[in-house]
Amino acid sequence: MADKFGMGVAYLVFRGPEAVAAFRARRRKWRLVVTEIVGDPKAVSVVKAFGDANEIRVTEESSQIPDAEVMEWYEKMYGKGGAK
Repeated sequence: MADKFGMGVAYLVFRGPEAVAAFRARRRKWRLVVTEIVGDPKAVSVVKAFGDANEIRVTEESSQIPDAEVMEWYEKMYGKGGAK
């Protein structure tokens, strides 16, 4: 699966006998926080349906810093007009 999805350790989503997606997540009591997903875009709905069936709340969280936050930091550090 590492060759197919580029992830070494991950959860897998299957369609029949074929793995169609891989995702990384953290389990926190009754919550599953999905941090990265690769493969079939419909896999998120499969994971959420699994959560519903097993009374686990599934949420998504990105480990990537949003562009707006990066720009805000840059403006604070260097000013809106940039260094002149």
